[in-house]
Amino acid sequence: MIIAVAALLLPGMAGAEDAAAMREARLARWMLDPEAPIEQRRAIVGELEAIAKDDSERNVLYLLGSLYRQNPADSSSPVAQDLDRARELLSRAALHGHLLAMAKLSTIELQAGNHFEANTWAQLYGHYVLDPGGDEIAAHGNFAAMVLSKAIEKFPE
Repeated sequence: MIIAVAALLLPGMAGAEDAAAMREARLARWMLDPEAPIEQRRAIVGELEAIAKDDSERNVLYLLGSLYRQNPADSSSPVAQDLDRARELLSRAALHGHLLAMAKLSTIELQAGNHFEANTWAQLYGHYVLDPGGDEIAAHGNFAAMVLSKAIEKFPE
């Protein structure tokens, strides 16, 4: 059961990127579902941590980083909030090209008051996500612009 659920995140198991993204979203929702048995969710975190060690599965890195970012007061995450661990995992996912990891890192750094780092991640996100042929340019561009403007207003004169 645990390995089967964790395998949903592996790119080799997906027929298409959209299908993989949908499976990843379903697993992420289940991992935060307070009705799902916490023991099972924690066991899956252990499996995902083992997969993440080899640094080859950016979706696993992203999911784990997202779980560690969750505020325990606002979610039913199976792990305690650990922003340092979230940064580590999300950075590794971003370095493997995971765009949402870049976006999430920009907000983590902005909320932590690390404006230069937030600026860097927002610029990277904006650069890679703004595909001229894409349909979602406005939404992604607006997000990147918002983070950049909030970060830049805190830069020294």
